[in-house]
Amino acid sequence: MSEKNLDTVIIGSGPGGYVAAIRAAQLGQHVTIIEKDKLGGTCLNSGCIPSKSLITIAKKWADYKKHQQIFNSLDDSNKINIEELQKYKNKTITKLQRGISHLLEKNRINIINGEAMFTSDSSLSVNENGVTSTYTFNHCIIATGSEPRELPNFPWGNKILSSSHVLNLHSLPEEIVILGGGYIGIELGCAYANLGVKVTIIEEQEDILLLADSDIRKVLKQQLKKKNIKLLTSAIATEYLEEGQKVTIKVQTKDSTLQINADYLIVSAGRIPCTYSLGLHNTNIDLTENGFIDVNPSMKTSIPSIFAIGDVVKGPALAHKASYEGKLAAEVISGHHYSVDYKAIPLIIFSDPEIALTGQTESNDTTQEYTFPMGANGRALTLNQPEGFIKMFCHNETRQIKGAAIIAPNASEIISEITVAIEAGWTVDDLSLVIHPHPTISEAIMEASELAAGLPIHVPSM
Repeated sequence: MSEKNLDTVIIGSGPGGYVAAIRAAQLGQHVTIIEKDKLGGTCLNSGCIPSKSLITIAKKWADYKKHQQIFNSLDDSNKINIEELQKYKNKTITKLQRGISHLLEKNRINIINGEAMFTSDSSLSVNENGVTSTYTFNHCIIATGSEPRELPNFPWGNKILSSSHVLNLHSLPEEIVILGGGYIGIELGCAYANLGVKVTIIEEQEDILLLADSDIRKVLKQQLKKKNIKLLTSAIATEYLEEGQKVTIKVQTKDSTLQINADYLIVSAGRIPCTYSLGLHNTNIDLTENGFIDVNPSMKTSIPSIFAIGDVVKGPALAHKASYEGKLAAEVISGHHYSVDYKAIPLIIFSDPEIALTGQTESNDTTQEYTFPMGANGRALTLNQPEGFIKMFCHNETRQIKGAAIIAPNASEIISEITVAIEAGWTVDDLSLVIHPHPTISEAIMEASELAAGLPIHVPSM
């Protein structure tokens, strides 16, 4: 069997893979994508986009109910049409898939639909519907992403669903249990509670969402309580039993053993890199202790011609991080001497209210934190969402902005302004002098900067 030679081959077409492919093509490389499933990867097809479609509709529904005294009282005829919600979600996915396909075509990127497996440090085979082809390559970028972690005691099934499976329900459950109080579990819990579903979240750690500080968690838990979401922390789900249309989950807490009945158990216990079928054992690629592909600051693996980006390497599993790394890898392949700069990677939790973190999110000996409450922001009040705050971190001497932690409406949108300020080396004085439109949530960034500068307008001086 003759081998065909490829210039730059990219395994995976998610937000890391297809972005890397486009940038590589722009730089003059002849690019081939190998994709075993659908264009757009997990993010587009079963992760970021479908979950945000659900979260968006659920939030609108919750806001409607929150203002029912204005819109007139709701009755039994006012119910979510879950089939129409699924159509809306799928229409969004299809539109974005077509957009990616069009971009790849315009950039003359070849697409092979099949499953890739390395056969050496410079070759791979591709299974295309049972037909195997072999290829050599000049450079390769591994961008296969990650998938939900399946737990041995809770295998996927009719009543045990992953965070991806639960996005495809065609009827609204009455009650669900979510195993895992990380950001994915919190997002799903808020969304389904906003749709009127009874939600219980089980977390084995002492608190939920430990990546955020205690002040953010405090506000979040207050809002979860208002949504009637039950939190069980320092609790372990030990076993389950499916009985008819229900599933019973046995939970061990510090004080007792509980049995919780639900329509579904959603397992949100982290994600694992999709590297198991790549044939890495046929290469000299080094892995970390946790099973991630080891890379240097230029995203090169231990084989200089093979790069790895996104969820298969260490760091937060974020689509925008994967895209950033993909563009950088493409530049390095073209001979540019670039390395990653992770000074400020925005992290968003699409809870209700939203949470956003960037840069440094804890004070230390060289930095101080300043907190502006959203209750003093006019736009937050008009949205009837005054809960939360913007916490800004700046250097004690230089006054440079080092990071921020936000829990507020539209936190996902306004965090970029602070990220730019961090990357640009701005001080709180620089940011406070930027004229912000009124009334907006973004005004709170200016207010937090003025507070840090010692000249607050709408809150007392510290």
